[in-house]
Amino acid sequence: GFTGGVGIADQWQGNAQDPQHWRDIHFRIQGPVVAQIQAAFNDNWIKTTGEVLNGPAYFPPLRPAGDMDAHLFIASPAGGSDSMHLMYLMAIAAAERTIDLAASYFVPDPLITKALLSARQRDVRVRILVPGPYIDSDTVRIASRRAWGELLLADV
Repeated sequence: GFTGGVGIADQWQGNAQDPQHWRDIHFRIQGPVVAQIQAAFNDNWIKTTGEVLNGPAYFPPLRPAGDMDAHLFIASPAGGSDSMHLMYLMAIAAAERTIDLAASYFVPDPLITKALLSARQRDVRVRILVPGPYIDSDTVRIASRRAWGELLLADV
């Protein structure tokens, strides 16, 4: 299964080296978690076409891959943000060694900030990859950096 950004336009031909070129990440996912991607696709397909896709012609059997558990959660502008927020909180609370978070629009609310600070108090290494000098939202850049103080002081 595949998920992430799929930028198909001239802006995506670069690597965010300037304001005219953007960058996104796309992921290939293998193993049983792909069934959750298939379910999300099927949900959108049904809503768009009224047709239910079913059977091995559309959804071949999935074999285990790798040695890591995985879970997918679905969020879109139309919904799912509560599920996404809860999943972030649960994942942060469950972390024992490391948290590596890449978020183009990282603007943590007080609950996320508190969870990340609690993780640091448990000696969890927390690294957050945020945008470089070019981002398509000045509002996000300003709001994000405003929230970094406590996190930076805690060695995030």
